[in-house]
Amino acid sequence: AADTLNNRGVAYYELRRFPQAMDDFERCIAIDPGHDRALSNKALVLRVRRDLEAAHASLSRSIEENPNSAISFNNLACIERDLGRNGNALRNFQRAVDMDADYKQAMRNRDSTLRELKEPVP
Repeated sequence: AADTLNNRGVAYYELRRFPQAMDDFERCIAIDPGHDRALSNKALVLRVRRDLEAAHASLSRSIEENPNSAISFNNLACIERDLGRNGNALRNFQRAVDMDADYKQAMRNRDSTLRELKEPVP
């Protein structure tokens, strides 16, 4: 049941039906509080809502549940970058790449953050 709710939440997210996605992610987490994918996915909705601190907390919890999730580290790094914490973002993008050497999005995110640190955008 929890996986089904998470999967449906992802479908809603992809359709940009964020309230329904959040409902399903929260229902999934109510059934399985340690459901790392639902915690990570919930953070994506929170990011869209610009509730960055709550997104950060949800991703931190996701990583506690599954410390080997490259996706959660990449998503956490995106939130860190949104919060202006580029050093932390860079470290977490690199962790994601270290976990999954084929994770192209994490590599692009890491490289763009590196460029931004070398040449800050005014």
